[in-house]
Amino acid sequence: MIPNTEKNAEKEEMKKEIIGEIRRDERRRRLWSCVGCLFVEILIIAVPLYLVASIVAKTGVANVPVLTKWQYRPAAPTRIVTPDSRSTQAIIMEEAASAKPEPQLGLVRLRLTEAELTTMVRGAFAAAADQLPFPVSEAQLVVDTGRLELFLVSPRPERPVTVRASFRPNLVNGALKLEATEIVIGAWQLPSFAVDAIGKAIGEILGQAVTSGISSAGTIQEVKTEPGSLQIGLAPKK
Repeated sequence: MIPNTEKNAEKEEMKKEIIGEIRRDERRRRLWSCVGCLFVEILIIAVPLYLVASIVAKTGVANVPVLTKWQYRPAAPTRIVTPDSRSTQAIIMEEAASAKPEPQLGLVRLRLTEAELTTMVRGAFAAAADQLPFPVSEAQLVVDTGRLELFLVSPRPERPVTVRASFRPNLVNGALKLEATEIVIGAWQLPSFAVDAIGKAIGEILGQAVTSGISSAGTIQEVKTEPGSLQIGLAPKK
């Protein structure tokens, strides 16, 4: 009988050890499961925060420790344009007086240089200061084939914020419409949905700046771009 009693005791001891090991494994699994859940929660919170901080750092709107130094680069225009020394009104009057008539097409063609357009754009943004989401201290316009490039500088306590926006000019029912194709703030290139929203407001001001005083002389029939200048074909009012 003694041997059987010893065997039973050994079995019970082994059973206890197995049960204990199973329980320890369960506790370890639960611990790692909790750690995993905590890690996932941290990621869910940290990733969006990092993305927002990264965008702020790239734009230069505010200083973000470490990220601003790594990621911020000011946007730059294709080239620097020196504004024309004349006023917008003087530019329009002189260009209208020297416009080239094309009787066979029934048009009068105006040619506006980047320098003249830059003066007109600066005046328009100064006049529309209350409508802008940010103050503008500098503005210029570059003209290339099929493209207008607006460059703005907005003063900020940390550093000036630079904005470069590209537009495709279109003529719709005698009105110049500018379709934004790209907007870069600092080193951050805006996604397409933001380009559409912000570009529409800026494009309206830019379009008014380019055609202000010109459309009153006639209906715009043609708009052509070439490196350094914008050509507008007007059908004079009778």
